Amino acid sequence: MSKITRYGIEKDLAWLKSISKAYIRRGKFERALNTIRITADLLYQTNVVHSDDDLETMMKEISGLCFGTKNNLVQTRNSNNDRKVVFYDLFSIDNRGLTEQYLEGLIRNNYQILYLGYKSNKTGRSDNIFRQLSGYSGAEVRLIDKGKFVDMASELRNHVIEYNPSAGLIHTSPSDVSGILAFCSLRNFFCRYLINITDHAFWLGKCSADKFIEFRSYGFNISKNLRKIDSEQLVILPYYPIQAAVPFQGFPFDYEANKVIFSGGSLYKIYGDDFFFSVNKHIVSKHDNVVFLYMGNGDPKIIKSFIAKNRLEKRVYYLKERKDISEVFKRIWFYIDTFPIGGGLMTQLAIANKKVPVSYRRPDQLSNTEQFLLKKPSFKITFEDKTEFLKELDLLITDPMYLKSHEEKLNDLVIDKTAFSEQLDSILQNGETTFQQTYCKIDPNEFFRESMRLLERDPSKYYMIFLKRHSLRAWIYAERKNPGVFLKKITEISRRKRNRSH
Repeated sequence: MSKITRYGIEKDLAWLKSISKAYIRRGKFERALNTIRITADLLYQTNVVHSDDDLETMMKEISGLCFGTKNNLVQTRNSNNDRKVVFYDLFSIDNRGLTEQYLEGLIRNNYQILYLGYKSNKTGRSDNIFRQLSGYSGAEVRLIDKGKFVDMASELRNHVIEYNPSAGLIHTSPSDVSGILAFCSLRNFFCRYLINITDHAFWLGKCSADKFIEFRSYGFNISKNLRKIDSEQLVILPYYPIQAAVPFQGFPFDYEANKVIFSGGSLYKIYGDDFFFSVNKHIVSKHDNVVFLYMGNGDPKIIKSFIAKNRLEKRVYYLKERKDISEVFKRIWFYIDTFPIGGGLMTQLAIANKKVPVSYRRPDQLSNTEQFLLKKPSFKITFEDKTEFLKELDLLITDPMYLKSHEEKLNDLVIDKTAFSEQLDSILQNGETTFQQTYCKIDPNEFFRESMRLLERDPSKYYMIFLKRHSLRAWIYAERKNPGVFLKKITEISRRKRNRSH
């Protein structure tokens, strides 16, 4: 299998961009947008850069060619639309991203809301979101069918124009070409705010917004210095975790007879380094009546292999992401942040449930857990020395009074609903919050290095980017670079279909 290098990635990027530009010249906008989407996926997977002005320019060009002079549509803000906001949500998934937090803030401030999303056959994934909206008389929901990129963008923009809001909140993914195209085409119509939920990584969409809402100074510094977004366009609004009232679904072990050490998040966050797994082994081998639980989505092959290889089936458990996460936190001893890529929402959930978070980062990693908090805690959360980190874990496990002393210091580390709502209103009315950015040292290659560590373990994930977006030209390219990948993928799909049919 071909080794992935920065040179190879940059060569692939140049190739994909040349294809996109050729498609635009020939008026084949669907193919151009699909190729741009593949390129954005590749950049998000590798983090060679944090933004790409070539892609942004192409998106603006397609917007102009598809929607013509409508780009000059100008709206005058008045009392009829002053409290009307569009919330565009690509995901529509409970407790994923920041949908529920922002909807709660809009509702608390009595805004009229048009919720724009996509129809889905997956049941149960948006129950809380739609319950939240249906219980508020000022909300309207419009869901569109998924189809061609330009058709979806056209339908989205038509809904926005018809609703005639004063502002739009964009909650999307790094490669959502339809949503980005729609809001790009409305650049003179109203004030567009992109909620930056992926502040450490690449995303497409600078062309789609007038202002960008960051949740911490670290992201502010990346957007300013690496994405080259003007400081006047950046505003900071920290978030809080959603505590859904979902009954506890149980554990596959006796949690009352054991101390449960918990971690969770997308599985790719723990796959770039073996240290996280060595922590698992350290905990369960050194301490009796302790189990380690990991909960999250993604490819579980590596974590399941680790458990089986070390015969830890009764000490280390893996479960998929669940909606009863608040109830899970109530039953744990303390929380260990993911490594080598950390998480913010899970750490905040731990704090909200008065559970101590502990984190390890290498000295060369400039992002840390404390950056997700309102203020620096009075005790140490992030450790850069492995020995010191393991000693801290041992002490938290063996000394309940030490653990309790930390738990008592967890107040006021996360913003509450009231403050969040007030600051959101200030953004929509005045374009600012009271949160001031502080200087954070950033390394443009920090997450590129982490991405490369992941891809060194499984290079096929890189080549699968070319295959999963249904582009024949990209498939042929990937097959030429890495023979057998396409055939392997078709075999996997066929096997899954056979298993489902049985």
